[in-house]
Amino acid sequence: MRFLICTLAILVSNLPLSAQSEAIKNLEGTTTKLSGEDYLNNALTLADWLYNEGFFEKSVEWADKAANAAKKLKQPNYLAISLNQRGKAQMKVPSRRDNLKNKAFKSFEESNSLTTDAELKLDNLVNMKELATQLNKKKDLERIEREIAVLSGGDASVSTPGGGGLFSKRKKHRKILKKHRHKTSNSLPK
Repeated sequence: MRFLICTLAILVSNLPLSAQSEAIKNLEGTTTKLSGEDYLNNALTLADWLYNEGFFEKSVEWADKAANAAKKLKQPNYLAISLNQRGKAQMKVPSRRDNLKNKAFKSFEESNSLTTDAELKLDNLVNMKELATQLNKKKDLERIEREIAVLSGGDASVSTPGGGGLFSKRKKHRKILKKHRHKTSNSLPK
């Protein structure tokens, strides 16, 4: 069955746009008649094809259907892939609100908690980093950058420029002020 899906994917990628849309419609019709792992594989394939064609809302729908099927079948790896696909599509749905971006961020987080696949984790983290930047999630951004460094074989202690964050800077400033006060209080006439 996987061979069939891969073969279909290769054939569809070489078809003109109108034929691709027809292939998507055909696969949608076929998928609704399936169950189990075949349904799950087709739903994921549809979510991916729809994403590639720019139908992001429909891609979210099929990724959700794949995620529900993966939960029923108790397939955490497929669930992680489904959540990754949903998060990518949610990122692309045009919206002025941050609601969908927050949902996408949560999809990637949940996907990361379910998978052991380093490539999928890295893909999730890269997308989370982009979202954390857009949503101004500074604490999450630092954590994500450390996790990316670890997965990429870098140093886990890598942090954002300026090092240490807001509170460590305050601590440094307090020490400097304390020393300065101590010096000036000893030099004052009594």
